[in-house]
Amino acid sequence: MRVRFATGAMAAATVLFALGAAQAQDKFTPVEADTLTVATVFPAPGVMEGDTPETLKGGVEWALSNELAKELGISKVKFVNTNFGALISGQVTGYDIAAANIITLPKRVEKNDYTSCYYSPINAALVRGKVELKTLDDVKKVNWGVLTGSVNESFMTQFIKPAAEPRSYPSPVAMSAALQDGSIQGEYISLQRAAADSKTGSLKDDSTIVLINPKDAQSTGLCSAVQLPKGSANLAAVDAAVKRIVAAGKVKGWVDQYVVPLLSGMDPKQLPSIEF
Repeated sequence: MRVRFATGAMAAATVLFALGAAQAQDKFTPVEADTLTVATVFPAPGVMEGDTPETLKGGVEWALSNELAKELGISKVKFVNTNFGALISGQVTGYDIAAANIITLPKRVEKNDYTSCYYSPINAALVRGKVELKTLDDVKKVNWGVLTGSVNESFMTQFIKPAAEPRSYPSPVAMSAALQDGSIQGEYISLQRAAADSKTGSLKDDSTIVLINPKDAQSTGLCSAVQLPKGSANLAAVDAAVKRIVAAGKVKGWVDQYVVPLLSGMDPKQLPSIEF
């Protein structure tokens, strides 16, 4: 009986230790007490809507950040506007999580940690005037603009490989301006951004949207995830929270609420599409 009692006690102790270890592993410690500091990039239609931290009022990543704070037991959320290229290259510090429609790519994984996927966005080309896009060969002939460090830049340079090297822009606003003044023939960006830009300035009534996406999106890294600083002890806690949010169907609801209206009634299934 003594042996059995000792064995049972040891087993119970082992279980308690394992539970304690799991809880310790999933513990979240913010850089600022009771505040979730979110590095992001705004304005970004459908993602982070607003021009300043104080005026942010919507978007998939805005809603996700606020929901993550609740899941992690944090009462305040602080948004910090950053440069996208610096963010994904690991140069930005002093934040808890980064939410900016960040796609997990090998080069980014080397510099940062990421949670599980929560959203697979649709990429699109917006071309002006009489530029025609029907085949991949047509795509290769266009003078493109891409966002610095974006998945679109990676797709262009690694898979599509146009004849002319794409021009890289630090922000969607700068790229849209270049498209409007004729510096480039087309921009390659998210569908919601392309839809918004198609109604801007000289692009209104003089531009065309064409979807350009990989045949196997997941294998090429077309997956938005929450970014954390490399080696963050908070990864397990944030990843678990992301999985709970996705399982509850909340991300899909935010996409319907914030992204779909930006398409102005456009059905992605009805848009011309090119795969690579």
